[in-house]
Amino acid sequence: MDDFYDAIDRFKWVVLLISPVVLILASGGGYWLSRRALAPVDRITQAAQDINSHNLAKRLDVPQSGDELQRLSQTLNNMLERLEASFNRITQFTADASHELRTPLAVMRTTTEVSLRTSQTVADYREAQQEVLAELEKTSSLVEKLMLLARADAGVAPLQHAPVNLAECLRRPYAGNAHQSCAVPETYAAGVPEGTKVDFTVPTFPGRTFSGTIARIAHSVDIKTRTMPVELEAANIKGDLSPGTFSDVLWPVRRSYPTLFVPTSSVANTLERVFVVRIRDGKSEWVDVKTGATAEKMTEVFGELHEGDVVAVRGTDELRPGTLVSAQQSSGK
Repeated sequence: MDDFYDAIDRFKWVVLLISPVVLILASGGGYWLSRRALAPVDRITQAAQDINSHNLAKRLDVPQSGDELQRLSQTLNNMLERLEASFNRITQFTADASHELRTPLAVMRTTTEVSLRTSQTVADYREAQQEVLAELEKTSSLVEKLMLLARADAGVAPLQHAPVNLAECLRRPYAGNAHQSCAVPETYAAGVPEGTKVDFTVPTFPGRTFSGTIARIAHSVDIKTRTMPVELEAANIKGDLSPGTFSDVLWPVRRSYPTLFVPTSSVANTLERVFVVRIRDGKSEWVDVKTGATAEKMTEVFGELHEGDVVAVRGTDELRPGTLVSAQQSSGK
């Protein structure tokens, strides 16, 4: 019996000594197995945290394991695809709504500014108010339609579908008269009355020239750009001119009084002054001028010059006042 008890005691000591080692090995093995099993979940979590509104096109890596993790990844990717489509629709809707609202607001602003800056008759003011009212009605109708679409997306109001002629819908808004707004530099704005016909081009139809009429002139210069707002009205029966199109206007320059033109090369520009060199009694003298319009190789000048004065073809500060000059008639070439 003593041998038996001794064996039991030895077994107890062996168990006591081996138990910590077994426990440590079991804990380490369990931790390693759990980390290995949860590694795909951790990768899915990290990838999901990196996805935001700026990279909704990013997707999770799908492990080809054939278990619940693969199905979870595929389900999350399908959800991200639906979210991306909804986000893109909202972004496009916002951009379209802003574009549609910008055009009538620009027309109303231009019409109001022009009518406020000009002295017009009661009939002209009434016509301007009617144009603003028409644009307000269009804007109100557009806002109501946008609200209807918003309620339909929220599931509050159902939409009734009906077939429509898309070509007619695209053609209708642009038919009639088109209004083009342009900013004319103050140097060229004077002397051109309302009703004057002008030509203009648009980037949509390169090489094609459109004709219009000056409908309104603000007669007030923008102090920031030194330009004057002008509204053109052009026939748009075929709907070629879209609202908000930028145009290049061939602006006619006219003066209500006679002005003088000199060769562009005759105008000298220095840091202190702008002048032409006039030849009088065989001597040169500087005449300060201000420049206006340009036409081919000629420049309009304003100053103490008179018709018949002789000026140097090439204006330069090297030709000092009082220099003896022998004037010769230019050939004009």
